[in-house]
Amino acid sequence: LSLIKEVSKLEKEQAGLTDLLKKTNTEIVDLSRLSRVESVVSQQLGLTRASAQNIFTLVVKKPEIRKDGLDNVVSSLKKLADNLPVITESKAADTIIFENHEH
Repeated sequence: LSLIKEVSKLEKEQAGLTDLLKKTNTEIVDLSRLSRVESVVSQQLGLTRASAQNIFTLVVKKPEIRKDGLDNVVSSLKKLADNLPVITESKAADTIIFENHEH
């Protein structure tokens, strides 16, 4: 009987928490609306929407670094190592077992 009461109490608590979650999600959606964000930004921060003429894109060009022969070899080996298959110790042990059974 006490377990039934506890289950009932927990079910009511769960229903209350589910309702609170739905209300909170609704509030998040409401606070995230673009019109509300624009209103807060303009009223509280004094910002306005930028026109297309005032938007610029900065492109940072990195200087090209010329590598000598050894740097090219090291770079190539790193690229090769990045693409090699990874074999764990247990997988290697399994492979050895299968090789021994094939002979």
